[in-house]
Amino acid sequence: MTRCHFYLDPSEVPDVTSAQELHVHLYGGFAPKPGSAAIGKQVADLFHRFGVQPSTRVVDLISIALAETAADRFVLRSNSETNWSREIIVRLPLAWPEPWRKVEAELAATLNFLSGDVWSFEFERGGKEPPIKSELNSYKRSFGLQKGDCVALFSGGLDSTIHAIQALAEGRKPTLVSHGYRGDQEVQNDIASRLPKQLEHLSVNIWTTSSRTSEDSMRARSFCS
Repeated sequence: MTRCHFYLDPSEVPDVTSAQELHVHLYGGFAPKPGSAAIGKQVADLFHRFGVQPSTRVVDLISIALAETAADRFVLRSNSETNWSREIIVRLPLAWPEPWRKVEAELAATLNFLSGDVWSFEFERGGKEPPIKSELNSYKRSFGLQKGDCVALFSGGLDSTIHAIQALAEGRKPTLVSHGYRGDQEVQNDIASRLPKQLEHLSVNIWTTSSRTSEDSMRARSFCS
């Protein structure tokens, strides 16, 4: 069993290097302590790039997706009793945890199905809040959501490329959204540039950093997408 703890303040991350504990700086760009991790710096910047104020529930969902991704990435299957199925407990601060506590069982069941693991959650208060409007107005927008009429997840693979082409054939104008893993982004950009029409393309790297060994099975990656 591995307990995964998440912090908005990097100074709260303890000096712990146990394989049974993972401590993560959420929305951070660097791992603050040896054996800790960080995730989501670029994701936090997106709120400013869009120039829109997401709801509290949306920000909480993003926090959950980042926490799931960090746990999936840094909890090794090789350390489990079966050498595959992991038992993962996620302790995560949310801005409004009450709605998510009501669906903890459904959320855990979804991740269990996707990853073949046993997940559980402990949601608490103190999570990331949506940016205030005055803060958003102080940034220059670099991405216009209004340019598209729908969103298409775009991995650069065959399925997502065909979907984008079909949307164009139907007269739609999708905004492409990619998870820009290292090594994938160049391919995604190249394929996007070869589509029949030039589309807005947003590539996001959730930017996980840690000195820990990474798990590469990534069975639950579709939840973060």
